[in-house]
Amino acid sequence: MRTKPANMTNEQWAAYKARTARRAAAAAALANLPPAPIEVKVGVMTAKIDAGADQEFGTSDDKVSILSSTSLDSMSKAELLALAEERGIEVPQKANKEKLLKALRNAH
Repeated sequence: MRTKPANMTNEQWAAYKARTARRAAAAAALANLPPAPIEVKVGVMTAKIDAGADQEFGTSDDKVSILSSTSLDSMSKAELLALAEERGIEVPQKANKEKLLKALRNAH
């Protein structure tokens, strides 16, 4: 630990030591926090990845869960076309929403 500088009063020194102790305690508490889960949007789904018991990502105990999914029926025609393109699904040029839905569902 540092020694008290000559130009610092005892009150200033006590405040400095208290502030330093609080900062060290806060840093230690942050170091012990588990990593925050990662949320990833995958197509129409959102996946949540937890680090697992070892608190490290990229190991065999990681857990993935599906948080939400958007119903294909609630998507617009433009969103369905984009999703079909993203997945490499061929759809007719003048496909209506029903044909797009059928093509996407049959591709699974």
